[in-house]
Amino acid sequence: MNEVLKDKDEKILNPKIPRYEKRGSTKLNTSSLTLSQTYTLSDDIEKYDYLYVIGGADSNYFKASMLIKVSDIVYNNTNNNHSYMLSNYTTAGHFAINFVFPSKTQIKILDRNNSGWGNPAITEVYGINL
Repeated sequence: MNEVLKDKDEKILNPKIPRYEKRGSTKLNTSSLTLSQTYTLSDDIEKYDYLYVIGGADSNYFKASMLIKVSDIVYNNTNNNHSYMLSNYTTAGHFAINFVFPSKTQIKILDRNNSGWGNPAITEVYGINL
């Protein structure tokens, strides 16, 4: 079941709407995450209710985003069987970025693939408190 996020005034919160994107949020990355490696985030993600992950390909012309409930994240996932995938598919091309959270201060890109679009990357990671 999909949860409906609401702000303190019980109004529906949609983090994809620009007026909410920065509300009660903190950007946790300082650069684009482009390589298959581990990146250190600027804060402990357990200080937040949700993570809002934004990425894209071809200099962010093709974008995708996802909301992750922090309490659902599985850390120290050595088999990578609790991974997340940020993707966008059209008939013109696609990209997919598979990632995990090795710890409460790290995000790791497992792999990236693309066809028709170049340079897939996670460009922004926000911690959001409601």
